[in-house]
Amino acid sequence: MKVLLISHNPITTYNNMGKTFLALFSDFRPDELCQLYLYPTVPDTNHCESYYRFTDRDALRSLADRRVVGSEVFPDLEHHIEFSSEKEERIYRASRNQGGVARLGRDVVWSLSHWNNAALNEWLDQQAPDLVFAAVGEQELLYNVAMTVARQRGLPLIAYVCDDYYYSSGNGGLIQGLRRKRLRGKIRELMRTAALTVTICRELTDGYAETFGVKAETVMTCPMICARPYVGPGPGPRHLVYMGNIEVGREQPLLELGRALDAENRAAGTAHTLEIYTGSKRPEALERLAACPAIRLHGFVTGAAYKAAFDSADAFVHVESFDENNRERVRYSVSTKIIECLASGRPLLSARCLPLAGNCPRQYCPGQRYLLRLLSMSRMCSSCSWRCCWTLRSGP
Repeated sequence: MKVLLISHNPITTYNNMGKTFLALFSDFRPDELCQLYLYPTVPDTNHCESYYRFTDRDALRSLADRRVVGSEVFPDLEHHIEFSSEKEERIYRASRNQGGVARLGRDVVWSLSHWNNAALNEWLDQQAPDLVFAAVGEQELLYNVAMTVARQRGLPLIAYVCDDYYYSSGNGGLIQGLRRKRLRGKIRELMRTAALTVTICRELTDGYAETFGVKAETVMTCPMICARPYVGPGPGPRHLVYMGNIEVGREQPLLELGRALDAENRAAGTAHTLEIYTGSKRPEALERLAACPAIRLHGFVTGAAYKAAFDSADAFVHVESFDENNRERVRYSVSTKIIECLASGRPLLSARCLPLAGNCPRQYCPGQRYLLRLLSMSRMCSSCSWRCCWTLRSGP
């Protein structure tokens, strides 16, 4: 059996979705996998026999030039680079391209583009997949690609739902409301088309099965990482590490945590830090974080740099915004970073709200006093620490 993966991101060792694919298909041979993806990046693993890429730029250029057809991409096993070029990164990171108008425009461009071209279909003929596994997301364009390929080739389609875009009411004005309406229509169409729906949590599985009357299964997100033994804190100041984006309101709890660290440093003469590794480029959020003396900002890291940053942590941090809109947005989300941190042999500190904390041991103390206790403990947690979650509430 050969599976065609359709997604925004390729299989990689450095991207959350890429790592999820590595885990989901770890028992598959490379000749049992091929992938069609849209992001302007290069895979860094040969876990797939072949990769084909058709990007937003290809879609836009194909409106005027039908010779633009995308291409087969070969993995770069030595470099772990998120974007193919700095220009591509600037385009994708630009805040103006994240709004509702830009996203709606992206869907329109793709609907008019020449993505379903002879070169892609020749590649699909060569790969001869037996089924489609589609991780779709919040843009209707990928729903169209996945369903078109599956229908034209008579292939069963498995829909992989790793976030909720159907039940969430969201926010925004007329354009966002139009996007949500169109996307919900695509989700309903996908559910009618799919032979099986796979979600990342039982709540989504039960919801989709009830709402759409479909067969649904739960496969929880889990990167390929083994639990490590407990690692005690080293001498000197403690370094808390956050890895991930700072969108959906996450910069605020990170800033509050940094300020709590700064207050403790000034009161006790310590030099504890919050190390933030993020690919986010939103200037106003980065400036707010950089203004806090206890916060050190780093860019997106991969490969050896990622391992060094990971190993440098005395404790890891996971944050979510607690306001109503953002809480609803990430209600069903489970980051692969959480699993990696829980298996790291180090404590995981949650500032404000951790969605899965209901299943973990908790300890509530006033913010700075509890933070002091955490930072000063000779053993921050027991030998089973990687299973535990420490929750910090902001307070006096």
